[in-house]
Amino acid sequence: MTITLNWLDNTHKILKWDFDTHWTWEQFHQAVDESSLITKDYSHSIDLILNLADSQFPLTTAVIAHIRRGMTVATEQGGIVVLMSHNTFARVLVTVFSKVNPHLGKSFRVASSMDEAQKAIRAYRERDI
Repeated sequence: MTITLNWLDNTHKILKWDFDTHWTWEQFHQAVDESSLITKDYSHSIDLILNLADSQFPLTTAVIAHIRRGMTVATEQGGIVVLMSHNTFARVLVTVFSKVNPHLGKSFRVASSMDEAQKAIRAYRERDI
């Protein structure tokens, strides 16, 4: 029961977080801190793919606060965050969060597959050039 972080490419421009089936918000915050540590020395933007495809979203009354902290830290690197999930609740949360915080919401995407997540990153990068 954990969240693992791995570079998706050898240029270290995409960091993928793989969530186990059952994870906790404490583990999420540990992953946020770890992500911040391993990306802080890069001068280029770094995109994140949060792979929640096989996981269950832990319910809590503070879910928005957890996501806000994670997004604030994640977007410090200038890239986007792509949530890869089939979970309707998680997808709705992204929509709500994007409306509550439009500035951070601009850097948040949702995808159903790894291919879709990578397409979202490519589209964002092309727009940003």
